[in-house]
Amino acid sequence: MVTTLRRVKHCVALAVALLVVQATAQAQHGQHAPTPLSTPDRPGVHGMLVFGTGRVYASHLPMFHSPHDYQVLLEIILSDSAKAAYAVSQRKHPNEQVYTLEPEKFVLPAMLQQPRPFKATLYRGHFERGGTPIAGGVTVRIAKVLYAKQLQANPDPEAKAEYVLIGNEQEQFLVHRIGARPNFDQVLRVRLPDARSRKQLAQQGSLLLTQPRLAASVEPIAAPATINGEVAGRKLAVQASGSLYLEHEDLK
Repeated sequence: MVTTLRRVKHCVALAVALLVVQATAQAQHGQHAPTPLSTPDRPGVHGMLVFGTGRVYASHLPMFHSPHDYQVLLEIILSDSAKAAYAVSQRKHPNEQVYTLEPEKFVLPAMLQQPRPFKATLYRGHFERGGTPIAGGVTVRIAKVLYAKQLQANPDPEAKAEYVLIGNEQEQFLVHRIGARPNFDQVLRVRLPDARSRKQLAQQGSLLLTQPRLAASVEPIAAPATINGEVAGRKLAVQASGSLYLEHEDLK
């Protein structure tokens, strides 16, 4: 009886320790871990939107079915030749907002939990919609997982509108946090109003901007626009200068 009780106590202590380690890691890195899955995902081609100039960011192109049912935001590092091709294309095609990656197949949650370099083709435009390849055999490294969450077709109907701010002191972006189905994916170029907020974003990698209205009532933002909300209880007015990407069809 004593031995059994000791075993139970040991198991409970171990479980608590694991939870503390996970929570501490997430708090230190400002990251949102993916929701655990009841069954493993299969490998897939996880297309990504690519944006940013100095630093490069990627947004997984999500859908409401496995294995693509994750909203993921990353800071990535492209191989030198690919980054050079990307910069040249941006200069030559200043009106083209959409760049995408077509990666090799991998299991997305596993890649987020244990990042490793992967190969991809970089496109100007959408890789599934007539985009132009500008660099092949690109080595992509994940510098930071800024945000990751598994999509839910029927989340809390009372959930409030939320956006994820990512970027650095030079460039900032606002990403609509995807909620109930049907929904939309939108990435906007924005400017935080003060140096304090920009420094906080650079240090943490991502910030969550919330609004009092229901998430279900949110429509895409028509830039230029001012987006009012709160970040960590502090009111903030974010200036959006343009929309880089807007997708409805994949999230019906």
